[in-house]
Amino acid sequence: MEKAREISIALGTLIVSVHPIISIGGQGNKYPFDPKDALDLWVTKAEDSIKELIEDYEKYLKEFNDIANCPCPCPCDNIIDGIDINYEYVNTDKEIFSTYIGSLIQKLKKDRNLSKSMNVVSIAPNVHVQTQYRQLYLDYKNHIDRIDYKFYDQALPNADEFVTLYSNLVIAYGTRAKLLAGVSTDPEIPNTKINRDAFVAGCKSLIGEKSLPGIFVMLITLPLPT
Repeated sequence: MEKAREISIALGTLIVSVHPIISIGGQGNKYPFDPKDALDLWVTKAEDSIKELIEDYEKYLKEFNDIANCPCPCPCDNIIDGIDINYEYVNTDKEIFSTYIGSLIQKLKKDRNLSKSMNVVSIAPNVHVQTQYRQLYLDYKNHIDRIDYKFYDQALPNADEFVTLYSNLVIAYGTRAKLLAGVSTDPEIPNTKINRDAFVAGCKSLIGEKSLPGIFVMLITLPLPT
């Protein structure tokens, strides 16, 4: 969280709230999007898994509150704000990806037991899966609230190239209001892709033009020294 705070301060902004969301997918190529089940079965399994995760988390928080004798009320029945589609590798064409993920998003929002935890639905495309994510957004734009594009995942050595890419993405997705600029605290991402100074300078330029609605920070938790 400290790295996120540093970036926020550098941009002249403050982080005023935290919105916990469930990430579907993950970093790296170990678990790509490559469904083996038919559409309805895959969506049902995914929905059940997300529901179980939310219920277990809410139960844990309530038990923790009871043990800690916390005097403040715990809004444990509405602790998750939404989901983030974060498959970094996709082994299907854009139509299959869009249909499967879009159908899941629709079902989650219609589920009365889950709708309170689906206030925010975001997608996290990168340069390698841009085609699939763009199709998903165009097909289900009314159900997707944010596009958390991973600027840190491609070569952007200076602020001008950062701004140019952002402008091209606005055209590609047809929206500026939902398009956030993504940065990561992962120390293994080389500066030959994008360094913090270029990211901050590019964001400041867009903010000065009132063209950037916000940023998102991918927090990488490193193991503590022993």
